[in-house]
Amino acid sequence: MKKLLTLMAFICFWANANAQYVNIPDSNFRNFLMQKYPSCFNSVKQMDTTCNNIVSAKKMVINDFYGTTPLTLFNINGLRYFKQLRYLRINYSTIDTISIKQNESLDTLELVSNINLKVVDTLPNNLKVLNCYGSKLLQSFTLFPKSLRVLDIYDSKIDSLPLVNDSLTDLVLSTNGFFTRIYNLPNSLTNLDITSGYLHSLPTLPSNLKKLSIRNCQISQLNSLPASLEYLALNGNPISSLPSLPTTLKYLIVTRTHLKCFPYLPFGLLHFESDKMISNYCVQNIPTNCYFNDSMYSYIPTVCNPTNNINHCQSFPVFQSYVYTDIINNKYPKHNLKLTLSNNNYAYTNTQGTAYINADSLGTYTITAQAPPLYKALPASYTHTFNSYDTLVMDTFALQTLVIKDSLSINITPINFAARPGFKYVYEVAFENVGTTVVNPNLSFVIDTSKYIFDSTNNAAINFSGNTLSYSINNFVPGQTNNFLVYGRVKPTVVLGSSLQAIVSITGGNASAIDTANTTVRGSFDPNDKQATPQLSVAQVADNKHWIDYTIRFENTGTDTAFTVVVADTLDDSKVQTNTLQLTGLSHNCKVSQKDKIVYFEFLNINLPDSNTNKTACNGFVNFRVKPLTTLVNGNIVPNKASIYFDYNEPIITNTAKTIIGSTLPLSLTALGAIPKPENNTILVYWNTANEINTSYFIIEQSTDARTFTACAEVAAIG
Repeated sequence: MKKLLTLMAFICFWANANAQYVNIPDSNFRNFLMQKYPSCFNSVKQMDTTCNNIVSAKKMVINDFYGTTPLTLFNINGLRYFKQLRYLRINYSTIDTISIKQNESLDTLELVSNINLKVVDTLPNNLKVLNCYGSKLLQSFTLFPKSLRVLDIYDSKIDSLPLVNDSLTDLVLSTNGFFTRIYNLPNSLTNLDITSGYLHSLPTLPSNLKKLSIRNCQISQLNSLPASLEYLALNGNPISSLPSLPTTLKYLIVTRTHLKCFPYLPFGLLHFESDKMISNYCVQNIPTNCYFNDSMYSYIPTVCNPTNNINHCQSFPVFQSYVYTDIINNKYPKHNLKLTLSNNNYAYTNTQGTAYINADSLGTYTITAQAPPLYKALPASYTHTFNSYDTLVMDTFALQTLVIKDSLSINITPINFAARPGFKYVYEVAFENVGTTVVNPNLSFVIDTSKYIFDSTNNAAINFSGNTLSYSINNFVPGQTNNFLVYGRVKPTVVLGSSLQAIVSITGGNASAIDTANTTVRGSFDPNDKQATPQLSVAQVADNKHWIDYTIRFENTGTDTAFTVVVADTLDDSKVQTNTLQLTGLSHNCKVSQKDKIVYFEFLNINLPDSNTNKTACNGFVNFRVKPLTTLVNGNIVPNKASIYFDYNEPIITNTAKTIIGSTLPLSLTALGAIPKPENNTILVYWNTANEINTSYFIIEQSTDARTFTACAEVAAIG
């Protein structure tokens, strides 16, 4: 017993001897840390700098911006002991100088309503995002680190910037009228957004700039615009003329200016705003697929009947909506989001976050945005009264966070329906940060190398080893999307009728997502096809939680480019809930609209080459899902087919995709296989099921002679 007590005393002494306690000088900061990490403080309120919760902390928010009681802080000495800290947000403090040079792991710093802040000094070398919001006394910065990508300064008195390195991609300056001059802009910049009452001129604009927004300034002249520019806003500037507009331009906003004449307008322009009548303008050109709406002083591309409509004209009053995620340092357009009009017309936002939806007649209508999980839409709705058929209204919805949570999504789509032995076969992988936090995800793409030969991707940052493609993304912000293509060939020796599977997964923070693609290897086939979830059980239908997933593929097998492709799909409202439709993937930018059970996917200006010219780029696809009616019974079949229009040709009717309701067993196995992984001497076993009714887990067995099997693992069923 004495030896045991001696050992225990030694362990306690060893633990105390290795702890390193320090004093935190600011009492409020100390109390904040004690509440957050109580186990890391001793009885005299000293912090143990070796405490695991301290050294492993990656995120810290000091006094929630939405809190009711400001936390008075004069310094944050002690923060240097948080060696792994990557995200820091400080709200409502009374600190006058921020110095965090020693936090080398920090990549995001947000300073919100710091009422006494004057100087931001000694920034970490790896900082990527810096936001100063509401620090009205802020006057100066030191040199920015070379790693900085995003700089957002709002409501501050700073009048100039130090040298900015050629790493910055986003620069947002809203300085309450004090910013007077910009001396240089880095070539890496793609987004420049400035609001400052005294800014009179701009330096040479970066050649890669895509978005330029100069609002409420004193800019009277622009010498030239970058050839890559897609968005130009000059609200509230005394500018009287514009230089030549780049052909890439899609958005032009020139309200409250002195403009009297426009240059040649680009054909691809999607959105235009001004505050003068068209009759007062000198307009060099109006794109033939657009028209001006004098009552709203704007023009839009239009669609009356989506199939084979040569003028693409609107027949009723139109709602134009723009939806974006509204997080500090992050205003990404939100795609595939559903908008609902009070007449039960639906539309879905495109890759620019824009959607158009028609009213049926004159009168009063309300439009709402269906916010995704973790977000709310502000405002909740807009209401407009139409007194004229030529009216266009433009509404903006901001998606704001409800909770702080990591969440990711990923989707893999085979570009071709059938995999043919010896022929090229292409996958598209699309992924998105659907959470509310910045993450640094890792992506994995596992292919069956026994059946598929990997050739290349269109992303040079992707690595390939063994049978796995891997890709790491830094600073993946909420609302951000990305995608890439994987090119390869089906091995000539693959047996017809066998299944080719690819598995993609993504992990980041506390989030993960996975998707699989199973394709039947076959010979000749129609490249325009439709596929559906093959089977759902009665229980899955009844719980109203399961979906029928559809994929429609199209290929231009003609002899010339297809300029417009329209896919029309009529849902069977006796079998499915037509108002539950959700988009899950599109190969190209697309205008999606729905009236009752008819859905139109309009690929305007798609410029799809024919298969003889470009076998890879001649393809496109649509992915969506819908819930079946909960009243379907065993033996019911849900049929669906689509019509595909290439320009003004007669439609191509796809095969009828069928979903069977019910099964003879509680488990339907649709795919089973294994992929050797020689790099670590293991085998990846995979399987797909159409349903898992009352299924708890799977038992994995192994054998050396294919006769006698022993259990080696258990895997929980998804249910």
